[in-house]
Amino acid sequence: MRIWGLTIIAMFASVAAHAAPTVVLSDDFEGPLELNIVHPFGSFNTGEIPDWTLNNLANGGIYAPEIGADPTFVLGDNDIGERVAYLNRASGLFQLTDTVIEAGNSFELSVLIGNRIGLSFGGTFGIFAQDADGNTSILGQIELTDALVAEGTLDTLSLLVSAEQAMSAVGSRIGVFFNNTEATQILIDNVLLTASTAEVPLPAAAWLFGSVLAGGFVARRRKAKA
Repeated sequence: MRIWGLTIIAMFASVAAHAAPTVVLSDDFEGPLELNIVHPFGSFNTGEIPDWTLNNLANGGIYAPEIGADPTFVLGDNDIGERVAYLNRASGLFQLTDTVIEAGNSFELSVLIGNRIGLSFGGTFGIFAQDADGNTSILGQIELTDALVAEGTLDTLSLLVSAEQAMSAVGSRIGVFFNNTEATQILIDNVLLTASTAEVPLPAAAWLFGSVLAGGFVARRRKAKA
């Protein structure tokens, strides 16, 4: 019986830690979508990115570069698969996930961003929240500059949103956004959003309750033997 009581204590302890999975659909922009425009450096489409919302259909889409044939950026050690998303001037891209923000949640957004040679570069990307009434708020964002991503390269950038920053949006769904206001083009790939909850120490009363249960069962067993 002592073992059963300790099991109860363990059950209380397990409630303290919780992780909510966060799924970003089409996070690497691969897929069967036909790219119907061909040029010497590769092929692309305009106005459609599956599972994502473009706010300017004329200035965004998916690009499949011919590796080694496109001199406007260098892959280095980065794996972009066959396709990346692109945003031209005055365009935005976002996805609202099904994950609901819970108290104690913190988030990390990791993204591969490309800065093509000879094209102006800039914009923002970040994490936002949307409540049940459709109201949105930005939880965190990073400004894209040449100093952050060198011309001709693709670099992985990360954004952290702490539990304190996310607290005001508890109960809202979380999403990812990209904006290009003035730049010629930015490239986007490998979007990864993770959520975690820090372990919170259980109140002393909870441990005491479990201990009392364990002690009570032991006392009953001893009494029965007597």
